Formats: sequence, structure tokens, C-alpha cells
Amino acid sequence: MVNFEYLFKNGLLNKKDFLLDNFSLLNLDAKAVMFILLVERYSEQRMSFSSKSIAEKMKVSMSEFNDIYKELSNAKKLVSINVDNGLTYANTDNVYYKLFELKSQELFNIERSQIKIDESERQKNIIHTFEESFGRKLKPMEIEIIKDWIDNFNEELILDSLKKAVMMNILNLSYIQGIITSTLEVLNG
Repeated sequence: MVNFEYLFKNGLLNKKDFLLDNFSLLNLDAKAVMFILLVERYSEQRMSFSSKSIAEKMKVSMSEFNDIYKELSNAKKLVSINVDNGLTYANTDNVYYKLFELKSQELFNIERSQIKIDESERQKNIIHTFEESFGRKLKPMEIEIIKDWIDNFNEELILDSLKKAVMMNILNLSYIQGIITSTLEVLNG
């Protein structure tokens, strides 16, 4: 799993770029992103700001500004505005924590789908190897038996058993099943 926090802290990933590339994961619109970026900028530079100054920079009415702030702070719980020693600053950490979580989940799902694709490719390759060895297309029932083997045994055992059957010139799945069974019996003692 990717540790985005580590990437930010070590300067390997830019927070603003990460937000701009992934804000849709949070269902944010452009104005909400602009709000986040502006309040972060003021906070990073330790500059006090007012709602009015941010609204003017964003070219939105105070009413629209308040709606954006309410959505980000109350509904989505992404931003909080705090006052400390007369300085107004924003805490946007939750934006990035939530993005970390969503992006990590997205990458995990991609990784899982890639594993499924790899498994499917592996399965196709083994079936193709059987077809090549048998010199014909396999019947649907034969394919199901081989898929069951793939689910239950490692690839090496299956292909070694096929190789032994080819060397004996006995090309049927019952014989190969017998080789698999006897190999497992020997291995398991």
C-alpha cells in the first residue's frame, strides 16, 4: 500500500498537485478546491485572512462562500478554520487524510483487479499448454477439470504431471489426475 503521508513529508509528492489530480474522489467542485488551496496558502504563509478576503479572491458572494465553507467543514468534515493569537488559519489535514484513504483504496482495487487479470492469464496459459500437448482444443468439461486443479494445486504440480503424461504418451485427464494424486501422497508421506 502506498504511504502518501511519507511521500508528502519527504517532498516526493506535492500536496497541491495531489489535490488537483484527485479532488474528484472527494466529490469536490472547482470552487471547493480553490477554497482549500487559498486557505492553505494563507495558513502556510502565516498570513491572517478573513472570509471576505477569500470570497473576493474566489470571486464569489459571501453567501456562496459560506455555502462552500459549510459543505467542506460541516458536511464533509474536511476543513476547519481556527483562530490562534489573533491569526486565522485553516486546518486542511482531513482533506489529505480522506484523499489518502480513497486513493489507497482505489490503488488497492486496481491491484486486486490486476491480480484477477494475472490469474485469468495464468489459467489461459495452463489451458493453452494442455491444448498444445494434447494437439487439440479441450472440451468444456476438460477445461472445468483443469480450472478446478488450478484452484486447488500449484501450477508446477499441474504442469509436471502433464509433462509426465506426455512422456508416457497417455493424454487423458484421468491419468494426469492419478499423477497429481500420487505425487501429493509421496509429498505428504
